[in-house]
Amino acid sequence: MQQARVLVVPSLWYEGLPMVIVEAYAAGLPVLASRLGGLPEIVKEGRTGFLFRSGDSDHLASVLTDKWGDSGRIFLDMRSGARAFYEEQYTEAANYNQLLNVYRHATESRPPYPHAPLLQ
Repeated sequence: MQQARVLVVPSLWYEGLPMVIVEAYAAGLPVLASRLGGLPEIVKEGRTGFLFRSGDSDHLASVLTDKWGDSGRIFLDMRSGARAFYEEQYTEAANYNQLLNVYRHATESRPPYPHAPLLQ
């Protein structure tokens, strides 16, 4: 991944969070992925990569040809965006904070129990 310009993920299945994309972002590698399942949520157009229509090899080729331009320079320029997105979303600290926010939201938004015993 350190030597690549872009990772192509031509998935035909409804992927949730493929670890190969997280690994690519950790390496600062942009991703070109199918617009299917959860992939559009984790591939940020123009920042961490690009999307193409799933199962459409002509569209994949078109997007890759269009973006390749100056020897794939756009993908080299996106490396910092891919790494930054990894830092924001997928590091241990980022996941810990996301989990705390889920717990905080759950505890702050739950309705009170009218018949709960009082703690003495």
